[in-house]
Formats: sequence, C-alpha cells, structure tokens
Amino acid sequence: MTASVATRKTRTRKATKTTAKRSVIKVTESPKTVAPEPLLKWEDYKNDAKIRWEIHQFETKALWKDCVWVYNESVPYVKKAYNYVLESYNRAFNTEQQPVK
Repeated sequence: MTASVATRKTRTRKATKTTAKRSVIKVTESPKTVAPEPLLKWEDYKNDAKIRWEIHQFETKALWKDCVWVYNESVPYVKKAYNYVLESYNRAFNTEQQPVK
C-alpha cells in the first residue's frame, strides 16, 4: 500500500488597488485673536460661591429633615413586623425570647 500525498495549492493574492495622488493644500496663517477681558470680577465669583454654599446648606438640611421624618414614621411598623416574626418563630419552634417593646 502506498499513501498518496496531495499537493497543497498556495493562495494567490488579490491585486492591490492604486490610490489617487493627493494634492497639497497651502495653508496660510490666520491672524491671532486677543482674548477678551473678563466681565466678572473676583467679588462676583466670591459672592456666587457664597450663595451656592447657602443653597447647598438649605438643601442638605431639608434632606436631613426628610430622612428623620421617614425614620420616625417607619419605626412603629418595623417594630410591629419584628415582633410578629419573633412570635411566629416562637410558636413554630417553641423557643423562649422576649419581644422588643
């Protein structure tokens, strides 16, 4: 028995595309512009920063007040749910623990 060996063909390359020649565009310098003078002074920036800080403080205090309200309104419901779960557990497994008052 003789094994036949297949000859391997090589791939031919595709023809490369020719690119068009680029033309050179001559750039002329544009006149330099002078920066305008600022309209606002240092005092304007300082006053703006103070006003923004006061607004930030007001918003932060309002957020804290809302968070305290949510906490105070939810405490009774959370305690009620905790006691219910504790009592249900005690009924199911006969363990002795005191509910939170």
